[in-house]
Amino acid sequence: MNERGSILLKFLDKYLGIPLLFFLGCFKFSRKIPAEIKTIALLKTAAIGDTVLLTGIVKDLKKAYPSAKIILFTGGSNFIFAKLLKDFDRVEKLPIKNILKSTRMLREYKIDLLLDFGAWPRINALFSYLSGARYLIGFNTRGQYRHYIYDSTVNHSDQIHEIENYRNILRALNLAPHHNPSVSPENVSYQLASPGSPYVVCHLSAGGEKSYLKELSINQWSEVCRDLFEMGLKIYLTGAAADFEKNEKLRLALNCMAVENVAGIDLAKTLQLLSGAKYVISVNTGIMHIASCMGVKTIGIHGPTSIKRWGPIGSNSVSVATRNPKGQYLNLGFEYQEKIPCMQDVQVKDIQMALRQASN
Repeated sequence: MNERGSILLKFLDKYLGIPLLFFLGCFKFSRKIPAEIKTIALLKTAAIGDTVLLTGIVKDLKKAYPSAKIILFTGGSNFIFAKLLKDFDRVEKLPIKNILKSTRMLREYKIDLLLDFGAWPRINALFSYLSGARYLIGFNTRGQYRHYIYDSTVNHSDQIHEIENYRNILRALNLAPHHNPSVSPENVSYQLASPGSPYVVCHLSAGGEKSYLKELSINQWSEVCRDLFEMGLKIYLTGAAADFEKNEKLRLALNCMAVENVAGIDLAKTLQLLSGAKYVISVNTGIMHIASCMGVKTIGIHGPTSIKRWGPIGSNSVSVATRNPKGQYLNLGFEYQEKIPCMQDVQVKDIQMALRQASN
């Protein structure tokens, strides 16, 4: 069962999680931040893009607590990427559907401070409560009813980028966070050769629930790619193994030797490919955030996803948004409105303009 897209898990998370957390919160007593902090746990059980943002947060924590051990607890969807990073002292994958085993894993580390970066999942809050950590900080998100068990809560805002919500958790510790997220060959564990000629990476597929609502059509991508050919660039089409067939439709439609479908290569090789690209053009998904935080010239394409909340934040990034005035409505990532055709209202000429802007 896919953790991110499982309807059953989300049903249980909401209708069992909310009353359970409220009940547990009734017995919560006031605690202070420990005077000595030896072990800090970060909890982020899904989403590669969100995990990218944590690379800035962990740098701030290491500066504030240089002798503390920092552990990232992930779920299945972000574990492989997190393991490639060198920012954390340890990365552990929680078996989300096995609460007893997850609890044992968390308690093994005798956590002094646990920071929960989940904005809405009640299961994160339950894991936080069961972790045995001496102090808990998490989000109070409007309408999610998950905040009852934390020692300190941070109001999750839909008016700021998610990196600022994350930084607000650190501000609850009286820290002044300032490090930007970054992913580089120095903190990713791979050593592979990049293609020699100039190339662009195009990432067609999004992740998570109803991901198709964040994707362009083959016709739209065909127009974009023909413009790239005129610039003398080879094109690599990335994605998971499940995206190979979709990428192949575009490759065949282009009928050109300068396109290579590499969907299904492992994540380490994909990161190597991103790091050497002249440009990365991607729908709003984890690959977009990785490329942006690598410093690669990145064009992020947004339909239902809000640029203000989830746009790429690298200095070389450019965002292209749907022209549908009702678009960019996603806040937490699941509030899809299928009747709003956001991606078909993304104009190819806007992507072409963004490419010219990135070329300057």
